[in-house]
Amino acid sequence: VCVGDSLQFINLSSGDSLTFLWKFSNGDTSTFFGPQYRTFNTPGLDTTWLFVEGYCGKDSTFSVITTNQLPVADILADVDSGCEDLRVNFTNGAPNGANYLWNINGGVSLSYTPSVLFTTIGSNKVYLKVDSAGCSARDTIDIIVFPGPDPLFSYTPLSGCSDLGVVITNTSPVSFGDKYYWSLGNGNTDTVYSPPFQTFVNSSNINDSTYFIKLVVYTVNGCSDSLSQNVTVRPLPKSSFGVSDTTACEKEVLLFQNNSIGGNSFRWYFGDGDSSLILSPSHSYDTAGTYLVTLISTTIWNCQDTSYQTLVINPNPIARFYSDSVCFTYYTTFVDSSLFGPTSWKWNFGDGDSSSVQQPTHSYLKDSVYSVSLHV
Repeated sequence: VCVGDSLQFINLSSGDSLTFLWKFSNGDTSTFFGPQYRTFNTPGLDTTWLFVEGYCGKDSTFSVITTNQLPVADILADVDSGCEDLRVNFTNGAPNGANYLWNINGGVSLSYTPSVLFTTIGSNKVYLKVDSAGCSARDTIDIIVFPGPDPLFSYTPLSGCSDLGVVITNTSPVSFGDKYYWSLGNGNTDTVYSPPFQTFVNSSNINDSTYFIKLVVYTVNGCSDSLSQNVTVRPLPKSSFGVSDTTACEKEVLLFQNNSIGGNSFRWYFGDGDSSLILSPSHSYDTAGTYLVTLISTTIWNCQDTSYQTLVINPNPIARFYSDSVCFTYYTTFVDSSLFGPTSWKWNFGDGDSSSVQQPTHSYLKDSVYSVSLHV
């Protein structure tokens, strides 16, 4: 039997005028015929005697009962509550070598120290039955699994050109006591439900920049979960150009050198109504004036940057002159009356002589008709 078990002793004696004496190992006696009931609380051997005396004499008999110690069923868990999914490692307080039967959420295990992943929210019953030498012991505990949060958020746009403005919307289910922590990837953090409008900058002119937005949700029971999503910021090109001369004359051909970085298509506006899609074009101006030249550099993602330069186009000079009367062997004075401020003069007097002064004098040695020209 096992400690705590009870047995019934039935008297099967026969004879005339019988008297009875029961003697038990604990010192108790009884003269009652029976049956006798005994509970065995001490492990070991227990002997029960029955002495019978009758008209024809005496007799006795005995019974030896072996009382086995109850096994130990003692469930020890490294944690008894936690967040889903909860891993619990069980330690069995019973001596190794017995037979073990665990019943955990309807599943069974014969392991001495099982490890179980609990995915069901709420109270989860764990039962342990230990059998040894025909004796059994049982233990039970509850494992409490708290629901974890479900972090969710959306954002728009998913990608775009620098500087990119992004609207972030928290769509997580709301539970009482939940707390939120945002790490926005651009150096900003926040603890509100949905963070304010965010700006993401790409400092490169060639490569994409990727920012990771992370939301961590904490529950009142100490559970947490996180979600990360990335924002792609496309680079802006760097528009830049040079020009062969920023101060030029009408009809003068100017060369434009494209020095842009990161663009793959370009549009020039010369300020006089003309435009060009050539990488590095040339252009001339028909009319004097001040012109704003614009270069728009565009990437494959349609990100743009614009640069500007101002050109001054001066009018070409107009050659004009007059002279006093021409007399043989006398000096004739030529007066420059050219327009728009020429800075150099070339006179041809028609007799093979020339001059580069602004107001020359000349003497003809022969009487004739001469064709005089002035180039400024």
